Amino acid sequence: SIPLYGPDPQVQKELRERHRVLSVYLRLQDDFTGAGVSDKDASEAYNNHLAFVEEVVYKLVHRAEDPEAAEAARREMEEYESTNLTTIKRTQARRKERDTSFGIAPLPWQTLPEPSLHYVAP
Repeated sequence: SIPLYGPDPQVQKELRERHRVLSVYLRLQDDFTGAGVSDKDASEAYNNHLAFVEEVVYKLVHRAEDPEAAEAARREMEEYESTNLTTIKRTQARRKERDTSFGIAPLPWQTLPEPSLHYVAP
């Protein structure tokens, strides 16, 4: 059933996990283009990245169904974050610059938090 009022705890959980995953696996579509890469290949690589992000979010949100997969996804995300922290920060800065270049600043809920090396599962 769809709740008629008040925040749905499952939706809130998914939003928290999605926010966390996107703060680590933040890649812009521009990251997949470059010299020698066709538009089709770049688009396919970006779509694969988005599918990967959705898979990680699903594993973390539905950890009760498969706790081992959720734990593996969490460990992989922590490892990726610690290995790629400089790239993540650079991409966050590029995203912020891109978003503010439209003449308006994003609302606080539209920005991603600074990545943390210490992920705490809710």
